[in-house]
Amino acid sequence: KSVEKSIDIQARYTISYAAETVAFQRRFILQMIQKLQGLKIRTGKLALKDYQEELKHTQAVLSPFGWGESCYRDFEAMIYGCALIKPSMSHLETYPDIYHEDLTYIALPWEMETALTKIEQVLHDKALLMSVALAGQKKFQELWGKKGADAFCDHFLSLVGAH
Repeated sequence: KSVEKSIDIQARYTISYAAETVAFQRRFILQMIQKLQGLKIRTGKLALKDYQEELKHTQAVLSPFGWGESCYRDFEAMIYGCALIKPSMSHLETYPDIYHEDLTYIALPWEMETALTKIEQVLHDKALLMSVALAGQKKFQELWGKKGADAFCDHFLSLVGAH
């Protein structure tokens, strides 16, 4: 924690999609969090440099599904030491394996009506936010050393049947 985290939650993502199946969850969650009282919430478009600077001061990043479950925003949250909040990824196996519920990210229930309660609850639990942010950042850092490079090579070789 190198700077004060004065922003409670950042939800900067696109909500305009031709496909309602992609837009629904994003719009619904954005409308829900805007109802929260007493929290510093950031939404809307922002230039990349400003976005990155803002992440340094953000406690949590909301990352709903879009065209897929995983996106660059998830990794950005981890890099900048923010707690990642997104719908549960338990149905999916990913590589790298960074999604560990309530350890490296805070999992929201897929029932959107109950998601707001969970978001509000975790935003008031500063110890949980810090713990998830640090665990996510540590998990991401593990990917970039020799151990992470070796794990990637082993994973790739197992996929192509060379292992």
